[in-house]
Amino acid sequence: MSRAWVTEHTVARETIYVKIPFIVRRASDDTPASVKGAVLSDWLTVEDGQSIEVGSLERYRPPESVGWAEAFGPAVGWAAVLSTSPPDLHALERLHAEVLEKLFGVSTEVLIIRFGIPHFVPTKKSDFGKGIRVPGFLPRSYVMRPGRSAMPEHDFLLLKSTKWRFPVDLSMAEGDWGNWQTVDNQRWCHVEVRGPSFPNSTQSQICRMIGESRRRELRDARAVFVTAALDDCERLLRDCTVPPDMRSPNGPGGELLGWLFKNKEERDAHRAAVIAAIGRQPSVETLDLEDAIHLTSRSDAPLLPSPAGETYYPAQLVHDYTDLPSPHYLKERSCSFVEFWSIPADLATAREELDRMSFRLRNGCEIYVDCKNGPKTKKVFAMFSVSVPWPLDRSTTEHVEEVPALIDDAFVDIGSTIRTAWPDAYCATSEFWETEVRFPAGMYIPTDKGLVRSTWWPQEIEEGDD
Repeated sequence: MSRAWVTEHTVARETIYVKIPFIVRRASDDTPASVKGAVLSDWLTVEDGQSIEVGSLERYRPPESVGWAEAFGPAVGWAAVLSTSPPDLHALERLHAEVLEKLFGVSTEVLIIRFGIPHFVPTKKSDFGKGIRVPGFLPRSYVMRPGRSAMPEHDFLLLKSTKWRFPVDLSMAEGDWGNWQTVDNQRWCHVEVRGPSFPNSTQSQICRMIGESRRRELRDARAVFVTAALDDCERLLRDCTVPPDMRSPNGPGGELLGWLFKNKEERDAHRAAVIAAIGRQPSVETLDLEDAIHLTSRSDAPLLPSPAGETYYPAQLVHDYTDLPSPHYLKERSCSFVEFWSIPADLATAREELDRMSFRLRNGCEIYVDCKNGPKTKKVFAMFSVSVPWPLDRSTTEHVEEVPALIDDAFVDIGSTIRTAWPDAYCATSEFWETEVRFPAGMYIPTDKGLVRSTWWPQEIEEGDD
């Protein structure tokens, strides 16, 4: 393949190559792995020390701790594979396979390799800046494990087994409840992939929007913040007739006080009283809004929300994978197996009895128990979620296929323990799905404000909430 251009009197032509950027991430600690230049064949070369716009890798997740091999900003440092053979646009993924096999085939650790969008580059100077992106291609990620061939990251995260199915007619309203189900739908497999927040993550964007709105509210209210030693703060509080809206520790022996003036009708009078009291305490330091935001950012009650990281549920992994940032944070995956049981008792009695029960779990398994009224039928359902330790090098399918005996034993014990208290209790996962989850059955409750989402699982609710 060649590129050509026309000048006033001549037509020039130049052969072009294909060049694909890629990064390498260690799954164990999420750090970038450097790659040295190498010649893989007569027509395939790996070049190190490359830099290119991050858009060629989007959606891209930067490492938890930025190293010298990758960086935030408009450009990312990485390696690239250069093919000097005539490019075959129908077989560019073959270049992925060549690099994975020849460069990482003897890896001793779990790695994630993400290939960016291919570029056409000139032969004389094959820089990305001189090239153009090949249209119609998306970045691809692969997981490399010691002694095994490469696996696409998407396949690594999904559960593919004849014993499990994913609901094919799942609606948007039921998305949070989309789980892999056994054939009889009496047990679910719930997989989550968590990851740290980063500047362009969904959580960061949400927190920025909330933060800007919160800033405007505090500025409009002319909120007041002060800091001083504990004794000075106590003296100020005794002198001030308006109690503070927030009190936050500020270093050894110090405290930060804040008045937010939420009541518009009393705002001016309250603010005047606070300012007067502060004026009578010369040892108290007044803070501007940005300083107060900074000082409270790591407290238990920050003025502005901070992103808590990303969590991706099964429905996102199945249907929205291309919209999720990659490489994924494999060390924070979780896998739990879930059953719902119908309990023939009122909610308070059921919770009290369940709190007294103990269950036999083996090999590091953990159990989470919740009990609530079904949003539609108001029947009492107990949810039992059993999680199993997940080795880093094991895909979702491999993990699920390796633990069925362990999970079966756990739920046999759960069932027998429940029936000692309620002989008529029964596994009702399929019933719960059909009567309480399926839209518009129960997960969205009709109110005077329209359909409102219930507070049922998957969000863990403190004991005592209905």
